[in-house]
Amino acid sequence: MRSTSIDNRPRHSSRRRSSLVTGILIVGIAACHTDTLVDLRNPDLITGGVARDTANLEQLYNGVLFEFGRAMTGAAATNDNPGIVGISGMMADELWYSSTFNTMQDIDARRIVDVSNSDLTATFQRLHLARNLANRAVEQFAAAGQQTSEHAAVAANLSGFSTLFLAENFCSGVPLSSTSLNGDLVFGAAQTTQQLLDTATARFNSALTVAGSAGSTTQQNVARIGIGRALLDAGNFAQAASAVNAVPTSFVYNVSYSESATGQNNGVWQNVNSERRSSAASGEGINGIVFFKRGARPNTLDPRVSADSVGLGLGSQTAPFYAQHKYDTRGRRSHWRRESRHASSRRKRR
Repeated sequence: MRSTSIDNRPRHSSRRRSSLVTGILIVGIAACHTDTLVDLRNPDLITGGVARDTANLEQLYNGVLFEFGRAMTGAAATNDNPGIVGISGMMADELWYSSTFNTMQDIDARRIVDVSNSDLTATFQRLHLARNLANRAVEQFAAAGQQTSEHAAVAANLSGFSTLFLAENFCSGVPLSSTSLNGDLVFGAAQTTQQLLDTATARFNSALTVAGSAGSTTQQNVARIGIGRALLDAGNFAQAASAVNAVPTSFVYNVSYSESATGQNNGVWQNVNSERRSSAASGEGINGIVFFKRGARPNTLDPRVSADSVGLGLGSQTAPFYAQHKYDTRGRRSHWRRESRHASSRRKRR
């Protein structure tokens, strides 16, 4: 009997505890909003509140540098494109496409019939991302009382060049929309090419003033080159030459990339040298400039445009591939240089 009573009490107690636990679970679930079960925070996501906090200006500024670098040479990712440097290079017959993606073949052949061409769309969008974030950074520097800092001048210059590249490489009618750090989107009206050049010039003039206050000769020269280039695009050659008169002929401005951080590699190196999708070009088209000798090595004629024959492009049975050596590593900087004090302010994007 004793053993039976001992056996019965635990069983009875277990039933009570089981009922109690079940009741607690039911109450707990009823009191819990089910959305919270899957509402997980992404530690890598920069929220609007973080971006708007002027204590995080350095991180916002780093974002500006990242977006502009990506717009320049592409995302440095497998199957991506070589950015505005590579796309404009194809249009100028400095590169040709040596692989198999029809979107890039269409750009190279000037036969873009699909308005949703993904490579052209990505290049266009990245320039806008760089422009918009640079403008928001300028506003944040002002809100933090740092409107006369060198970083504020850099942001204004990069906004100017992003806008300038839109003017130089896309047809008239590009809209300049904006997205605030609150996420509010304001659609902009279509701009003529001259309006885009004027907007870019206004950014450069602002950067020139800020750089002067900050004592940054480098950013002053970047702004002067931007102003000169916009004037040159508008056909104002004498004014363009005057705008860059104070810039030393040896001046170079670098857009930096990383050897180690995958998302910050040089996209031209990735697309050309690493993947063999695009190729350095020579004598392309009817009147293309002969930059180097085609055929078997050695190919280089001018050490400034060194190139080597490496066979065929990726996946192609016919398109010859030539490796370029301007950007010969994944971390190679991209830069602008003043070529000559007497070259009618002509600027080359390198």
